[in-house]
Order: sequence, then structure tokens, then C-alpha cells
Amino acid sequence: MPDDFIYARHKNSEVVLEASNKGTIERYSSTDEKLTVILPEVLGCKSPKGTHCWQNYKQLKESRDRIIHMKTLDRKSSGPEIDTVWKAIVLTPAPHLAAKAMIDHFIKSMNIKPQWHSRFLESA
Repeated sequence: MPDDFIYARHKNSEVVLEASNKGTIERYSSTDEKLTVILPEVLGCKSPKGTHCWQNYKQLKESRDRIIHMKTLDRKSSGPEIDTVWKAIVLTPAPHLAAKAMIDHFIKSMNIKPQWHSRFLESA
């Protein structure tokens, strides 16, 4: 994200716009908002929402949230028919591949690709 980028959005009103700079965006905008609205605006590309990489990201995020905010039900021992956090972890596609797919979505729209990304392709 460019250092001078300003993100304007309606907040609590259709009339009043709230402007956020890079630091405010990084600190206070949700990851979902960054991925579906802000980065597409910065890069001039489509939102990943509704794509395969978005579904994998949502599944990964849901598993992460269930681990961080674990409920009593997820702590109990159960059979394979019960939807526990442990089942979600095992069935979630490889996290590094889900993250890479989301990154690839945005890299496609960049004129200058990050050098680390091309090195990842060589080692994959």
C-alpha cells in the first residue's frame, strides 16, 4: 500500500466520509475489509470475494478464530461426526497454500512484482 494512500468510506452516515491513512488502515481496518475493498482499490483489481481463494481464506480464518476463541464444545472429546475445532483444523486446506492463493490474486494486478514472490515460485 502506498504511504500516501487515503481510504475514504462512509461511517455511520451516507453523507459523512471518514478518511484513513495507511497507519490507520493497518491498525483499525479488518483483514476482510483490507482484502475485499482496500487492496482492490489500491491495485485497481477485482475483489477476491466469491473466488476459490476467498473461500479457502474464510475457512482458514474461521479455523483460526475458533482456536483463538475456543468454546467449551471444542474442548470436549468426540467422534468424527461432531464439528469440533480439531476437525476443522484437519479439514482446512494447507494454510500456506491458502495464503499464497490470496497473495497471487493481488500480485497478478501489480506492475512490479515483489522479488520474494518470484523466488517462492522457483522453490515451489
